[in-house]
Amino acid sequence: MEDDIRTLSTRHLDALAGRDRIDLIGDYAARLPMDVISKLLGVPDADQDRLRGWSDLLLHREADSPDVTPAGIEAAGHLYRYFAAFTADRRSTPGDDFTSVLLAAEPDGEALTDDQVIGFCFLLIIAGNETTTKLIGNTLLALQRHPAERAKVLADRGRIADAVEERLRYEGSTQVMARTLTRDAERHGTTMREGAKVLLLLGSANRDERVWDRPDVFDIDRAWPTHHVGFGHGIHVCLGAALARLEMRVSLEEILARAPGYEIDETGLERVHSGNVRGYSSMPMLVG
Repeated sequence: MEDDIRTLSTRHLDALAGRDRIDLIGDYAARLPMDVISKLLGVPDADQDRLRGWSDLLLHREADSPDVTPAGIEAAGHLYRYFAAFTADRRSTPGDDFTSVLLAAEPDGEALTDDQVIGFCFLLIIAGNETTTKLIGNTLLALQRHPAERAKVLADRGRIADAVEERLRYEGSTQVMARTLTRDAERHGTTMREGAKVLLLLGSANRDERVWDRPDVFDIDRAWPTHHVGFGHGIHVCLGAALARLEMRVSLEEILARAPGYEIDETGLERVHSGNVRGYSSMPMLVG
């Protein structure tokens, strides 16, 4: 998908040409991942803004509460109804997209139900959008805050992949994941029982001093690939890890080619309120 992703990236950045100041998130980082995942699923271009808005509402949390907001609950209903209608349409009129592939699939000789396919679409439109959006902003901010590492990337665009991996380790956009134990497990003298709900602290694991040398230092010279858990681990590792890495590489190549001297106005940063997503809802950037 690299050619398609680069075309989408170029289209969005070309639309910003001539502006000295942009909102990196609203004008670019929130748009490209939604374009990519929508293209993958087969969602029409005209529907993408609505889906992005509903996805953002579902993930938003108020500053003093971890609960899904009433607007988020309503947005979840909109998303479910949208994909129910979309799945029904694709079942009757298949297309050249991932949704149609899921509907035609027969793992172990048994077809997926509509609810299972709707669940896939619901998950992918959120997971394929939000985390990559935040990772784009987080990575460019990290390069600004660590000028020595930024200089390495500007001197050699081949180091972009290293910067992305280090950002995933240093401050990934997904900090925690909830899981339910399928058996008793003991860790550090504590026994956790089958059926218990546990929280995997991915952000903490990626700063574990028993694993990482100078874990609190942003350093793109670390040996890659290695075993950070920014995309999870095991059978539940992120389905879109390769896609996210590709979107990140293309985005940084295109942005740095146009604005190598970009400057993020940190006084205007607005962080998202979320229990597990770490990043910004607004990131003013000077590109002139």
